[in-house]
Amino acid sequence: GELRLALMRADSGRRYFFRPVAARHRDFVQTALLCIRLHDCVFPERGIYFLELWYDDEWIVDQRLEVI
Repeated sequence: GELRLALMRADSGRRYFFRPVAARHRDFVQTALLCIRLHDCVFPERGIYFLELWYDDEWIVDQRLEVI
C-alpha cells in the first residue's frame, strides 16, 4: 500500500501532505511496526495541528499537536 502523512491546521482544515511512502509487509494478518522519519519539518505558524496517517488515500488516525 501507500502511506502518507499530512499536517492539517485545525482552524482552517488546510492540509500539507508529505511524500508518499511505500509499505510492504509479508503477513497481512499480523500487526506491523512502522517508523517514518520527518526531516526539516517546518510548521507554517503557531497553532493547533493534526498529524494524520493516510493509507491508500484513506484516513486512518491522527495526533493533535500544539505549536507554541
